[in-house]
Amino acid sequence: MASVNILISSVILTVIFVATITDGETTSKKKENKDRKQFSFTEKQRYDGWFNNLAHPNWGAIDSHMTRKTPPAYSDGVYMLAGQDRPSPRKLSQLFMKGDDGQRSAKNRSALLAFFGQVVSSEVVMASESGCPIEVHRIEIEKCDEMYDPECQGGKSIPFHRAGYDRKTGQSPNNPREQLNRVTSWIDGSFIYSTSEAWINAMRSFENGTLLSDASGKLPVKNTMRVPLFNNPVPNVLRTLSPERLFLLGDPRSNQNPALLSFGNPLLSHGTTWWRARCVRKKGTTPDWPTRAVPES
Repeated sequence: MASVNILISSVILTVIFVATITDGETTSKKKENKDRKQFSFTEKQRYDGWFNNLAHPNWGAIDSHMTRKTPPAYSDGVYMLAGQDRPSPRKLSQLFMKGDDGQRSAKNRSALLAFFGQVVSSEVVMASESGCPIEVHRIEIEKCDEMYDPECQGGKSIPFHRAGYDRKTGQSPNNPREQLNRVTSWIDGSFIYSTSEAWINAMRSFENGTLLSDASGKLPVKNTMRVPLFNNPVPNVLRTLSPERLFLLGDPRSNQNPALLSFGNPLLSHGTTWWRARCVRKKGTTPDWPTRAVPES
């Protein structure tokens, strides 16, 4: 009889112990699910420009048609290059830009202002890049051009790639060729953070909401992951160099010139510092939130 009582007591204790553990696990899972649900219903900024305007969710999204303020002026009304009877772009460039160097700005502005304009334009538009398949055309060069035809041989030209377009257009006069904007038309930081989830993930450290930086913490990392940054052949060597020498930023054109990098690097550094402070503050109030949830919120 005593052994039966001991057995019953052991069973009861085991049931109580298991129930306590199960209840603890259930409470933990409920809390975890609550945090996950809280994050899943938190409004997050998309990188591709969709849903910034809920009434018109596709406004400003990547790969949208460029907006026309005037009718198209193709030479055939559909797709052929306009201006084939106009002066060469090289000739116009020489006329407009040729002059004495070293003249100061009448409004005390430096050349950096022009590159800041390039940053702003890169933030909202990328439509001049070549399409696929590549269309190659020529800019005619006048005979005896001081740079391109110093020996006065004549017949020289500069090749260029025509901008890409929506392949469903350019087929009839009522459906002329339409160019695409490859970035968002919103000023949403895409020059720094890119328009792609995969791209920004390659830039993340996944620690306190920060992005990867070099050992000094002042510069972005080099592109060792080979993210598809623009890597055109360098003129003085006439070949493409390793993409791993480039700085990893959100815009594929960010390594185009030193002035553009001089804006991209501090903007990235400032953004990382701001995210780190916000992440620490957010983690203090909601410690169970995943690290990546903070910048996405």
